[in-house]
Amino acid sequence: MNLPALTDWNDMGNTSGSSITIRNSGAVNFDNFTSAIGVSLYVADGLTLTLPALTTFAANRGVNGGHTWNWRATGPAAPLDLPALTTINGPLDHNAFLNIESVAGGTVDLPAVTQILVPAGFNHLARGVRVLADGVDSVVIFPR
Repeated sequence: MNLPALTDWNDMGNTSGSSITIRNSGAVNFDNFTSAIGVSLYVADGLTLTLPALTTFAANRGVNGGHTWNWRATGPAAPLDLPALTTINGPLDHNAFLNIESVAGGTVDLPAVTQILVPAGFNHLARGVRVLADGVDSVVIFPR
């Protein structure tokens, strides 16, 4: 799939169903994709998902809560690479989370992230950004 003209993906609906998934020899080109709101990212099966121009992500903008977005790299040699991402904005609403996960030897590479923000929201109930590295050689890389 080649989508070089796509620059923004904005899912502001009441579901957390938008996702980019790379597996089973799939490939995708999002070379100019710079901004995302409410998109999950998945990579597995020894493939690579790189979004070289993505600089900003926001989990959601005031939907009704109870949503989860996932960024997951599963297995060795299956990196999720976001080399230009500098800002992650967590969810505003209750019971809403962004999970950043590396499992079974996967790698999530976030070398330019300087801010992870969970802004003051509409209420005090659970919400946030969660980071998990589970399994041998599983890593989530942030800048030093």
